Amino acid sequence: PLHAEAISNATAATQLWNVAGVSIVGLGVASQRPTFTLDTANTATITVSAANISVTNVVFIANFLNIAVLFTLTTAKGFIVNGNEILDTSGILNFVKIITTNATANAADKLTFTNNLVFSAATTGANNLFVPGAASDRTSFTDNYYTALTTNGGAVFVLGALVLTNFLILRNRFNLTNAAVTATAYLVTGTGASTGYIDGNIDFCLSNTTFLSSLMVTAGTGIRFGLNYHSRTADKSPGVVLPAADA
Repeated sequence: PLHAEAISNATAATQLWNVAGVSIVGLGVASQRPTFTLDTANTATITVSAANISVTNVVFIANFLNIAVLFTLTTAKGFIVNGNEILDTSGILNFVKIITTNATANAADKLTFTNNLVFSAATTGANNLFVPGAASDRTSFTDNYYTALTTNGGAVFVLGALVLTNFLILRNRFNLTNAAVTATAYLVTGTGASTGYIDGNIDFCLSNTTFLSSLMVTAGTGIRFGLNYHSRTADKSPGVVLPAADA
């Protein structure tokens, strides 16, 4: 409890994060939980470079202008982020991205991000939860709460032209601001023929001027849908099914 560690560059966080099979478990509750603070340079990051590492019950804090990414995965199959809190110090001392991977296909398979609280405070710029650098398999984001104040319309998951197989986004809560006239998808953008399932999510997002023109996921990604709810009015609940219910 009360352990506090500063990560001030791209190589500072090597101990533990490069040992296969290590479980990093924070002791204590609330303000007694261990903290990892990224500061000093926007290139500060935690590089995970071994398989089957997990981290639980830790607080990660951005305390520098536009920290590029919290977790950078290299050879990191089976990385588990479970039950942590991630937050910015202010609207300008913030994380830009939470997780990225390197450009080696399948080097970060079986990434699991579950039961986490992510509080993004930046009000401008494209802030994202996950931006992979290569194809991967069995990536899952489940039971998280993610809030972002940025008004620029940055998507939560940015896949680009990559193919993610068995990509799961299940039972999350996304509380987004974005711009009211954003025309691109606010949850997942991509042009690759990915596979997977998006189900049980609830979001608030000023994604477009009407419900019918709101776009959750870029068309043609290949990812299938269950029942997800979208709302764009703060005092209305639970919103409407998005994408529209099948006939």
